[in-house]
Amino acid sequence: MTLTDTQNKIIAKASKKDINGWHYLSVQGDPYEIGFQHGYLLTDEFRDAIRFYTHMTLELYGMDYSFFVEQAVKMHKDKIPEEYMEEMQGMADGFTANGFETSVDDIIGWNDWMELTGYWWHKLQPIILIIHLKVHVDPTAPVLSQLVLQLGMENR
Repeated sequence: MTLTDTQNKIIAKASKKDINGWHYLSVQGDPYEIGFQHGYLLTDEFRDAIRFYTHMTLELYGMDYSFFVEQAVKMHKDKIPEEYMEEMQGMADGFTANGFETSVDDIIGWNDWMELTGYWWHKLQPIILIIHLKVHVDPTAPVLSQLVLQLGMENR
């Protein structure tokens, strides 16, 4: 992808060095620029992380990764300070400019994945199990189940 003149100026202020398997970034500028540099320089690593999280989430939890991204956004997006939102927008734009289309919501979900799967999901699992059982016993339960799931998540 071809960068704009503004994007080229932002990237010119950053560098990446790979030493013994570690990535060292030097970034500078306002929050958006720092995020853009980070995203642009680490696109391949982010792409690989999302690929891994997507497969691992389905394998371990039986749920699509996008479910956790949606929950992260619902729970945390409105609580993130503006400066961090600007940096995450820069990251998303940097990943996108380097060929991996990404949104701020994707960044929030990625940042929250450990928290959501580490403790939040375990609290939600009994509700999911109850819903699963109701669906198999009573064919009219899916509508009721969705209501129970939504109520359960709102109270957590």
